[in-house]
Amino acid sequence: YGHFGRDDPDFTWEVVKPLKWDNKVQA
Repeated sequence: YGHFGRDDPDFTWEVVKPLKWDNKVQA
């Protein structure tokens, strides 16, 4: 998915999701 400005689903879901989402959830 490119919801985070990335066209790589692997990078987005494997990296951006756990990092960004976890940070936003705790924030």
